Amino acid sequence: MTPEPSERLHSSHGTDPDLVELVRMFVDEMPARIAALQAAWEAEELSVVRRLAHQLAGASAGYGFDPVGDAARKLEARLTDRGPAETIRREFDDLVSLCSKVTV
Repeated sequence: MTPEPSERLHSSHGTDPDLVELVRMFVDEMPARIAALQAAWEAEELSVVRRLAHQLAGASAGYGFDPVGDAARKLEARLTDRGPAETIRREFDDLVSLCSKVTV
């Protein structure tokens, strides 16, 4: 499902002519990142989810998607400190939701 225009998350670098192609590549790769997160979650491979969240946290900031990076860092931290299962699930869902909204 494609998010409504008002729900889309735009890169803060999306209009920078030097970065727009890199941002576009990041956005184009997002469905594969989401699929990998979901597959690891469904397989209960939380160490893989944590690693993917860590990678996403680092990449998101560089591509101008700070809300995605913030959500990924929160999930990574919660998985590291083994927080409550319902909190981890909510933060996972929040991250996937934000990832599904990225656009140039």
